[in-house]
Amino acid sequence: IRSNIVVLVFDAFDHFTMCYKCVGVWFMHCHFDIHSVWGMSMAFIVKNGKGASQTLPPPPADLPPC
Repeated sequence: IRSNIVVLVFDAFDHFTMCYKCVGVWFMHCHFDIHSVWGMSMAFIVKNGKGASQTLPPPPADLPPC
């Protein structure tokens, strides 16, 4: 079993601890598409840390605005 997958049986739940080492937004979801439509997904925002390896570089100067 992969360490980033939690397998649940019908009508069950689980709890877990996540330790993120990469900055960014991480999407957590079920693999049934209809569940995302029902709101059974979430995003975790991992902010910059204190060290150089824990911080995103700034965007390039020539990056066009949205």
